[in-house]
Amino acid sequence: MAAGFELRSAYLAVGERNYGIARFVAGEGHSLRELSKKIKCSRRTACKVLRAALDALVQHWGLSNGPARDLDEDDGRAKH
Repeated sequence: MAAGFELRSAYLAVGERNYGIARFVAGEGHSLRELSKKIKCSRRTACKVLRAALDALVQHWGLSNGPARDLDEDDGRAKH
């Protein structure tokens, strides 16, 4: 149950999009190619989006000293 509560806390902290992207690749084992098809973008952009999502989770869990990257909603690119 504790793990479920921790995942719910992460979901609420990083948002539906970031959580869903991280879960799709890291949790379900899909590739960047599959992610790029799912979110309809290049693999390079998919990599940036995944990195931003993972950065947000790392920030939430306090595993980094730096700020999490936000996604630019207009073009899907990570912004610093």
